[in-house]
Amino acid sequence: MFRFKKSQLAVTDLFIALVVALILIILVVFTWNRYVIILKEENVYKEMQLITFQTVDLLIKSSGEPSNWELNPTNVDVIGLASSDRKISASKVDALINLSYNFTSNSLGISYYDFYFQLKHVNGTQLMGYGIAPNNTVVSVQRLVSYKNEDAIAEFALWK
Repeated sequence: MFRFKKSQLAVTDLFIALVVALILIILVVFTWNRYVIILKEENVYKEMQLITFQTVDLLIKSSGEPSNWELNPTNVDVIGLASSDRKISASKVDALINLSYNFTSNSLGISYYDFYFQLKHVNGTQLMGYGIAPNNTVVSVQRLVSYKNEDAIAEFALWK
């Protein structure tokens, strides 16, 4: 009779060990999946930061391609707002405002994202805004520029 009790105890120990091992495996899998999701979100955010920096630099440092694209905005290859480095041309800003949002987004190469570009006076007064106002997690970059011979802040925001 003792032999049967010992074998029952061994089977019980086996089931307890299997349950503990199964719980540990499930815990490891859920933790692994959580870290994968966190790393993916972090990579997306870093990619958005890089795109934001590149796009705002393109807008405020480049005159675009062709350099006089504001004369015929529908034939623009690269949108740039600068007459020279960080000096924003009012005529290029006016031409940008008249372009469609989708055309601008495709031309800037950011069609997978939404964006908002604005020029503000140094005191915070908005001089110009273009795009869709953000409502989500935003990557935003501000640069000091000259607009109509006054200091201004160019702000570019990007989100999904």
